[in-house]
Amino acid sequence: GTFNVGSDIVFTLESDDDNYVSRTFSFNGVSLTDFANAGSNSYTTTYTVSENDASAYVVGTPAVSFYISDTFGNSSVEYTTAPSLVGGSAFYIDAHSPTITNFTVESGDFVVGSTITATITTNTDNDFDASGGLQFVSASFNNSNSVTNFVDNGDGVYFVDYIVTEGGTDVSSTTTLDAWVQLQDNTGNLSAVFNDATSTDISIDANTPVIHEVQIESGNYGIGAEVLVYVITDGVDTYDLYSGSVNGKTPNGFT
Repeated sequence: GTFNVGSDIVFTLESDDDNYVSRTFSFNGVSLTDFANAGSNSYTTTYTVSENDASAYVVGTPAVSFYISDTFGNSSVEYTTAPSLVGGSAFYIDAHSPTITNFTVESGDFVVGSTITATITTNTDNDFDASGGLQFVSASFNNSNSVTNFVDNGDGVYFVDYIVTEGGTDVSSTTTLDAWVQLQDNTGNLSAVFNDATSTDISIDANTPVIHEVQIESGNYGIGAEVLVYVITDGVDTYDLYSGSVNGKTPNGFT
């Protein structure tokens, strides 16, 4: 079987009696502390994979060291015969969760619909699943989950895209980026959520201007006369004229 951090591996011991009371068990360099009488001369003990335990990949059966004792303190000889595996022919422990070391967002000026690429740097110690790389779990950028196109660069570096959506938070070069990401390895070990995103110079305008009304000053106008046109907006920003037309003419002097 395959076991990641937090997984339980249960060992079943068959003996010659149903009344043994103590034991000394060791597996993967860890002393096992539980001992349960399962009846019919059987006992169980459990090893729980902890972060930074030794990782192991064994085709066949893993090595063990077991002792049991009776009520008088007599101890069995050490049992080291490799146990049989139930439900498979390989035994795999991945005791190291992936670690994200950096989350960098590209610089530039971005508007609604723009794609912003972020670079995720991780450790490369992914035990025996390194060839498969890490997998995307979840991410958020600028208070949005609109994150797409997760790409494995093959060297512990990954890329992910964020598409600026309408109504998001505007970001200036002095604003702290609100972004986080989480990955997992091929055995299901989750990285810690990494939320220390950085960018050297980024500006995001995630709110498209809204024109509520256009008003034209009333009156009679001849050749050369100026007609004042009032554009009523949402007032959340200072805008420049992108395009416009009044009576087939392009207005000027937009202030």
